[in-house]
Amino acid sequence: MNKYIAELIGTFALVFCGTGSIIINEISGGAVGNTGIAMTFGFIVTAMIYSVGDVSGAHFNPAVSIGFGLAKKMPAKEIIPYIIAQLLGAFLASACLKFLLEPTQPSIHLGLLPQKLPSLIWLPHDLRFLLQSHLNLESSK
Repeated sequence: MNKYIAELIGTFALVFCGTGSIIINEISGGAVGNTGIAMTFGFIVTAMIYSVGDVSGAHFNPAVSIGFGLAKKMPAKEIIPYIIAQLLGAFLASACLKFLLEPTQPSIHLGLLPQKLPSLIWLPHDLRFLLQSHLNLESSK
């Protein structure tokens, strides 16, 4: 298996399962809970390390790839392809979650910023959640 495909698959699984657990927790009124969300992230990272770690190194995060590049633990020419694969995996997972879950709960606006901002800006659920909760961007009007 190609190492970039392995990174895409690993990042897809991480975002799909981790972010999916956050969405399911929201839809179910908190049934998953913080512990369940944390366990989901932990289990999927473990599973992906065992699944594709020997192929790609299991970075699954552009910050990790950049760190490895700066520490000279991976060739500089591989950093950009790794980041592209990771971003593609994350956006594909977010798109799948949006497609699968948004019709059931349109009020949570999966992956979209509040209506005040252009609707063409589409971000993974984790980033939207951080922006809304920590920067108070949620539109309550």
